[in-house]
Formats: sequence, C-alpha cells, structure tokens
Amino acid sequence: MIEAFVNDLVAALGSNGGRALAEAAVAAIGRLTAGLRDKFRRDPAARGALEIVVDDPTDAKARERLAALITQRLERDADFSAWLRTEWELAERAFAQVDDAGANSVTGNVAGSVVQARDIHGGVNIGSPQAS
Repeated sequence: MIEAFVNDLVAALGSNGGRALAEAAVAAIGRLTAGLRDKFRRDPAARGALEIVVDDPTDAKARERLAALITQRLERDADFSAWLRTEWELAERAFAQVDDAGANSVTGNVAGSVVQARDIHGGVNIGSPQAS
C-alpha cells in the first residue's frame, strides 16, 4: 500500500516547487528531485517515471507509477527509506513556512465590503446588525 506521504511527495515533485512557494520550498523540491534522480540512476523505470512527473505533473498514470516504485523501494531499502523520509520532513517544514507567510490581495472592482482573513474561528459580521 502506498503511504500517504508518498502521494504528497509525488505531487510536490510534479509541482517543481510551485511558483508561489518560497525559495526554501523550491530548494527542498530541487534537492528531492536531484536526490531521486541520483538514487534511480540504475533503475530506468523509476527514473523514467520521475522525469515524466517532473515534465508533466498532470500525467496521473506516471504519478501512480512513481508512487508505486517509490513505495517498493521504501519497503526493500532501509537507507533509501531513511533518506527520503528525512528529505521529505525538511521539505514539509519549508512548505509550512510558506503556508505561515500567507498573503492576501484583491484585484478588480469591489462593490461593498471585502474580508481577507486567515484561520477564522467563529462568525464574521460586517456592519451593524439589522433590527428585528
């Protein structure tokens, strides 16, 4: 069975770091991609699946294949498993920094009120309540 983190990893590899991600997150994806290329250099099927995912992140079959190949390698290679889990943990930390740095913007014409917020717990009221 494919571990949950492997699916997240494959999605991140396909994003090439994403344009909106901070430099640390982009660097983390770059390290993962380079590391996997190195580790898969003698495994043409895995290397091919990796390159397809990097080149075309929308290729669902390639993503599934890469996830399966990574999972197989995790199961049979303890050193690979330890390396990948460590690198993925570092990448997740970089992603969390991006999430924490959120930015809001409004473009275009706005008629009325606009609320930009993060992590709202409870209701949001704009203006005074209407009399009953």
